[in-house]
Amino acid sequence: MTDTLSEFFSWAVHDVIFFSGDVQTTTIAVAITSSLCCSIVVAVVHFIALIRPAADRVKAKRNFQRYELKASASSKKYFSPIWLSSNGRVQVPCVKCGSYYADEGCWFVTCRGCCFSTSQCPTHHKSCSGSQPCSTRQSQLDLSDTGLQSCPSRLGFVGAHLTFLNLNNNKLSVVPAEIGCLRGLQVLSLERNLISELPDTLASLTELQCLDIGHNQLKNIPASVWKLQCLQELHVSHNALEEIPAEISRLQQLLVLDVSYNNINSICDELYTLFQLKWLNTSGNKLVQLSEAIGHLVNLELLDISACDLHVLPRAVICCTKLTSLFCNTNRLSNLPSQIGLLPCLSRLEVMDNQLPHLPYTLTVLQSSLILKAQGNPLVQSVDYMVYRACPDKGGNCGLPSLKELTGREIIKRHIPFTSSLPSVLQDLLNQAGCCSECRAPVVEQFRSEIVLAEVNPYGCTVPLYKQTCALHSSGYT
Repeated sequence: MTDTLSEFFSWAVHDVIFFSGDVQTTTIAVAITSSLCCSIVVAVVHFIALIRPAADRVKAKRNFQRYELKASASSKKYFSPIWLSSNGRVQVPCVKCGSYYADEGCWFVTCRGCCFSTSQCPTHHKSCSGSQPCSTRQSQLDLSDTGLQSCPSRLGFVGAHLTFLNLNNNKLSVVPAEIGCLRGLQVLSLERNLISELPDTLASLTELQCLDIGHNQLKNIPASVWKLQCLQELHVSHNALEEIPAEISRLQQLLVLDVSYNNINSICDELYTLFQLKWLNTSGNKLVQLSEAIGHLVNLELLDISACDLHVLPRAVICCTKLTSLFCNTNRLSNLPSQIGLLPCLSRLEVMDNQLPHLPYTLTVLQSSLILKAQGNPLVQSVDYMVYRACPDKGGNCGLPSLKELTGREIIKRHIPFTSSLPSVLQDLLNQAGCCSECRAPVVEQFRSEIVLAEVNPYGCTVPLYKQTCALHSSGYT
């Protein structure tokens, strides 16, 4: 056979390609032969591509926002009877073919046709009936409000195609370790159960983007959560948490963090390194103060610090230039940062049930778009209580600002943190500093102030505003 092929190739080379002995003719023959071979290869590859089913490589992107996700989880129902068998077990596709459901009790989680040993398998050894066909692979499973006291067996064998799992409002106390087998899971909701801890295998859910474990009995956030590098939403409200661990800084993709209604009395500085964070809810905790480092959250859009024990709202909140909603209800605030009205995107401000006698005058900048709620405060209600006050420096020289005044203005302009390294006198001045209503420049000691009544929202509600003007813009103040 080898000799025959050798003789054939020798004949083709000597008598067909190089038959003329001419170099030019030979070159043309080689080029034509090469082009013909390439054309044949391309045609074959194209034919194979046409008859082969195209693989679905497009991965759906989710825009997880707090309220939209909550509404979606409660309104959409992905529950289908084919997911549960008559005894309440989850029906999972055969791990080998996926065309039939795996028979209950099969050691290998396969259908009868794919069972690795029908003689040894207790299910297929006794029964000869065929398996139930599995027409489609569901990617979303909703088992909420079903009264489950334990997760269905074989839940981890559903497969990596499952992206949404809702177990809300049941009586679950334990999450099985096999949940870590659902490698394709993107949304896991375990809200309103009796869960006190989560398995370490949760760290295997590398594609998880939303985790909701609110309304449970967790005393700390499991360490496995910090390994979920793709996590974008973390809801742990209404638990028994006492702190937010420093490991939260590992979740650099986090967009939404809800730790409301726990027993947290302070927030670690590492939380302020989550620069992508858009929604932060710390309401209903025992917070006494917030760090000025909150100004580092430059992408923050919603901040809810209601029902805490705050006395002061950090001045650095004005650095969150994308902030659209600020909720500070039911605290002990006696004043707001004077520049809060200069936040360009602020559209909703709620400061109900505080100790505010007046609001910053800069809110008039947003009066056409701002929704303001300030009920439950001892606000000045009549013009008879108007206050007019001048604050010159102690030397009587109102025209030239003092060195202390200039220092305070520069610290505010450059957004320098008010650290303990500053003199205590200067710290007190900076905490009470305001903003000129005319030029928007900071004022520390030398300014004129008054309270005026104005409308600051579309509802026509009149509120007292604290107005400050620097020496340059105060008539008669020289």
